[in-house]
Amino acid sequence: MLQERDWRVINFLERFGAATTGQIKELYFPAVSFVRARDCLRRIVKESAFVQLDKEMLRENVFYIGKKTQVKHKLVVTEFFRRLFTGPGTLIRFEPEHTIDRVRADAYVEYLYNGYDYRFMVEVQLSASKPDYDKYIRLFRSREWDIIPRIVLISDRRWALHPELDIVRIPSSCDGWETILR
Repeated sequence: MLQERDWRVINFLERFGAATTGQIKELYFPAVSFVRARDCLRRIVKESAFVQLDKEMLRENVFYIGKKTQVKHKLVVTEFFRRLFTGPGTLIRFEPEHTIDRVRADAYVEYLYNGYDYRFMVEVQLSASKPDYDKYIRLFRSREWDIIPRIVLISDRRWALHPELDIVRIPSSCDGWETILR
């Protein structure tokens, strides 16, 4: 029988699309060992028709809900969330696949750190396609903003940054993510 925490994990997967064993363990099973968290996740998979398991993608299991599309992309968004959630500040809001005025970002974030209110539009770019900076320029010019969000470009490619936008680039591992708080 599924426990309350199990349903929170399922709801998290519905919201983010995919997560690894390690990500779920840190967020929902922080006080237990990795092996115990893995066993709990296996039980959730066994007892739930919603959660699927993919053992082929990484060295650790990947859990997802729905179609197995853009799983690596979703894992990067989940990892960025995990880093902010466990980071030194307070995560106020994190909306995956957030749309404002027909502009979809991979996530919209509000984060409080050292008395500063940060807002981010997250753009994960894993493909060889150039990031679409123009959509953000149009968005930022089209309305009044109390705080114009910084663009967090998550990519392992060294894309040129746009001079009209406040962009911080971090790798897909999200290592060094703290640079977004400059």
